[in-house]
Amino acid sequence: MESGNGGLLRWVYPGDVEAYKTNGIALVPLFVEIRTEKRDQGREGLRLCITGVVGPRSDGDAWGGCGQCVDELRGLRRLAAGWTAEQAARLREVWERWHLNDMRAGCEHQRAEPERWRMCPGHYLPLSQRVRFIDETDGSGLVHIARTRATIPANCEGQEETRILDAYIAGQFYEGSVRCSLDKLSQPCPVCGYRYGSSWLYEEVPSDVLAWLQALPDARGLVPTRWLRRS
Repeated sequence: MESGNGGLLRWVYPGDVEAYKTNGIALVPLFVEIRTEKRDQGREGLRLCITGVVGPRSDGDAWGGCGQCVDELRGLRRLAAGWTAEQAARLREVWERWHLNDMRAGCEHQRAEPERWRMCPGHYLPLSQRVRFIDETDGSGLVHIARTRATIPANCEGQEETRILDAYIAGQFYEGSVRCSLDKLSQPCPVCGYRYGSSWLYEEVPSDVLAWLQALPDARGLVPTRWLRRS
């Protein structure tokens, strides 16, 4: 089925997962919505959007999570009629690889080396563990910048110390982020010079991937009405 803007719109039902219901744990259906949308501001190409819902109810609520619940595909307890384990696995791969294909942090060269070009997995240090070493002010009293230094936590793969930037602007505190030595954010690509994470880049979804999604069994008739998008 096509949506109003000419893009793919399909609900699929790969199988059942466990969820907590009123009387305990039970199997409930996992539904996945697949759609393509026109990109913002008249940009060419289509954006692929894939979301899921665990046990949707007729009142608009759900017995489980909804949104980016791609991990639920790994925990299928029972396949739906007409589905194979291979199809469910490929749907998971397509979801993880192509969802929001117009929000790529890296260029084509950086995407070809995902283990090298990545952002820091994330870590946080309380202000009490940071060492302030430089203070700057613009003299107006409105802007005060404190550059601090902190040692990366043990759970991070990077070992170097990194500097972070904290600022007080008009009395409001803006906290900088701690990043490890392996973080490639803003680092230039040696081929084209694009700085990783400096923009959202578009990557076209291959036609064979879209065709495969279009060929999946449509389960729209099984989805509670309140969960169906108006198109």
